[in-house]
Amino acid sequence: SYVGAVFDALKTRMLSKRQFVERSAAFFVLPDFADPIASEFAAKAWQPEKSPAVLRSLAANLAAIDADQFQGERVAAAVADRPAGVSSGEAQRAIRLALTGTSVGATLQVTITTMGRQRVLDRIEHALKYFE
Repeated sequence: SYVGAVFDALKTRMLSKRQFVERSAAFFVLPDFADPIASEFAAKAWQPEKSPAVLRSLAANLAAIDADQFQGERVAAAVADRPAGVSSGEAQRAIRLALTGTSVGATLQVTITTMGRQRVLDRIEHALKYFE
């Protein structure tokens, strides 16, 4: 089940049940970028000259992966393939912001495979609409 997959994705990163409840919310609802925590992270993570290209590149890469291959190395390669002039850290922060609205959580590969392609693409679209 999706709830079980979220639990598996986060169980090694959470120190308490409260942390699990707080951080698992990102898997079930779109990020609220006006929220103080998300807003603070966005101030550090969103770069208007780079972040949109990162998200569009990721969306294209993920859309090109066949549904039965949407896991592991294929997703990791999609995340690693970033536009020229964008560091790995810059790309990862922009992606994490778009997907979860927080700076902490499971790895991006685990987050993306757990959420699934459509949920990730919806969140990318949501972030682009909000920040552009």
